[in-house]
Amino acid sequence: MFDLHTHILPQIDDGAASWEEAYQMLEIAANDGITLLAATPHFMEGWFMPPPVEIKAGVEHLNQYADQHGLKIQVLPGMEVALSPEIPRWLKENRLLTLNDEGKYLLVELPANEVPIYTASILFELQLRGIKPILAHPERNRAIADNPAWLLEPVQHGALTQITAGSLLGRFGKKTQRIAQELLSAGAVHGLGSDAHSGRHRTPTLRTAVERITKLMSPESSRRLAQAETIVIKQELAAFTRNRCLPLKDNPNLYRRFRRRFSMLLH
Repeated sequence: MFDLHTHILPQIDDGAASWEEAYQMLEIAANDGITLLAATPHFMEGWFMPPPVEIKAGVEHLNQYADQHGLKIQVLPGMEVALSPEIPRWLKENRLLTLNDEGKYLLVELPANEVPIYTASILFELQLRGIKPILAHPERNRAIADNPAWLLEPVQHGALTQITAGSLLGRFGKKTQRIAQELLSAGAVHGLGSDAHSGRHRTPTLRTAVERITKLMSPESSRRLAQAETIVIKQELAAFTRNRCLPLKDNPNLYRRFRRRFSMLLH
């Protein structure tokens, strides 16, 4: 399994509090069957703005720990960037870190309660630069929860989505769980992440959520969702798009079903 959304680096954001906790999280992930894990600390103006060099150094340290302790897991660098009109400038100034520093994918976090009016333009700007935005946990955004059909446009225009494992297990409330399941059924989900923040409560585990997906969908769809994000590492964009769990973009029937399901919520 592949977890491309964790806050495992210590004392860099609101994630791991120490290296000891980071080691614990790494061991939890490896024991859960995760073989590829991305360290994606928050980049949030005024709160957390870690320099890429610090993230890369932390990732190297975790990989050394994994090697020394026989953990079959690889750690990659990245960021979870809070949506902001400043993203293009930050990219130009080399202050942001794409997944695995490959300039292909950027994990983007929407505000908790709204979808800003500049969202579409920023997502479009990223794609003009050759970067695919991955929207982190859209099911947990209050505005999207009230109007899931909003996701149609960015997905149709090439944005990817990643839901949180805990959402499927009801850890963020029944409504969030329902929205996550609906998005899965509609084929609007491209990846699964733990969004782990500690070794005690929000841990880097995916197995239980993958088992839940298997019950909701076919085993093959579940496998694709749990492993499709390895394509990020191989830089095979076409294959990533083709192998997502349900191809909403290329399936008119699914598109119509999704739109009809949420038609009462459309503005």
